[in-house]
Amino acid sequence: MSNSSFQKVPRYFQSLILLGAIIYPFANSDAAKFSNEVERDFPIRSIGRLQLTNVKGDISVQSWAMDKIRIKITKEAFAETSDKANTLFEGIDYRYSSSAGGIEFSSQYGKNLSIEERVQQKLNPKVRMDLAVLAPAYLNLKIWSAGGRVFIKNWNGFTDIRANDGLLQVEGMNAEKLTIQCTSCNADLKDIHSSIRYLGGGGKVSLERAKGKTIYVETSSGAQILSHIQGNQLYVSKNGPIAGKFLKGKVEFHSQDAAIHLQEVSGFLSGTADTGSVTASIRDWDASDQALIETIRGHISILFPADLSVDADIWSVGGVTVLDYPLVPSQELQKVGVLRSEPLNHRVGRIGEGGELLRVFSEHGDVSVLKRKF
Repeated sequence: MSNSSFQKVPRYFQSLILLGAIIYPFANSDAAKFSNEVERDFPIRSIGRLQLTNVKGDISVQSWAMDKIRIKITKEAFAETSDKANTLFEGIDYRYSSSAGGIEFSSQYGKNLSIEERVQQKLNPKVRMDLAVLAPAYLNLKIWSAGGRVFIKNWNGFTDIRANDGLLQVEGMNAEKLTIQCTSCNADLKDIHSSIRYLGGGGKVSLERAKGKTIYVETSSGAQILSHIQGNQLYVSKNGPIAGKFLKGKVEFHSQDAAIHLQEVSGFLSGTADTGSVTASIRDWDASDQALIETIRGHISILFPADLSVDADIWSVGGVTVLDYPLVPSQELQKVGVLRSEPLNHRVGRIGEGGELLRVFSEHGDVSVLKRKF
């Protein structure tokens, strides 16, 4: 750590410095891995936001009971000698600021390096900085990471995460809202009591044991793995598969070329899939609104409870329609004589006592509306 780094921190901040070098020879190289660790405590002057930025390296945030922030900074460099490693360490610094609006801590790379050296470092990165943070859980949290693992555990404040790639893990959250935007992260989210807005790309997202007023998950090609979710849910995917089980509440989906497979849904299900097939099993049906389950080229197969009561419109234009329930034809259709001209693959009428409309439709695939046996 350079002297300038110490000057940026008031004298009453505690510090512990550990220096070391671990030799990890590269193939056909004399480079070794050197490390430099610094641990500091920062006072909390506001109850606002904690903002962390790191463009190269991991960010770990966990809650603790102390009314201050502790940050462990671990620098790593690959170099042929300790002198060269120290030169690289001097090019890594951080910026800390505290104001009424919150606390900001960010990594800085390329200090005291020429433009040519900075370009070379980008082409062949030899340094990184990892941040391990302990802080009160009530702080609102904002994280920006360009590359590296992001880990958050037991947090209660509003949390906003922006990342480019790497592994993203959130475990144990009880907050008003969690928002995540990541281009190609693999995400593992569990034990979340919060409204969620997740915008992903090609990485897989796993969401387990989550409860919130609204839950929105969107990916392009990344798979969505969902388990034990409760709330108003919307899942959107371009061509990444959506698989879920034990989903409770209002569940909706939209996809272009993605398979939809949902098990043990309790509540309401609706959605569209352009070319993907849809399979689902409904444990309890709550007809709180019109349910439209539609595809253009995919097959649809859904298991409903035995006591299903809906106004049904079940139709496969170019495939086979299977309906396990007795159907009472619609009086309106009887009056105008439309029933006589309806094809066998289009079933319209009342199931049970009737209720909100249930429309299950495929233009080219088969449609099956089946009765659960248990």
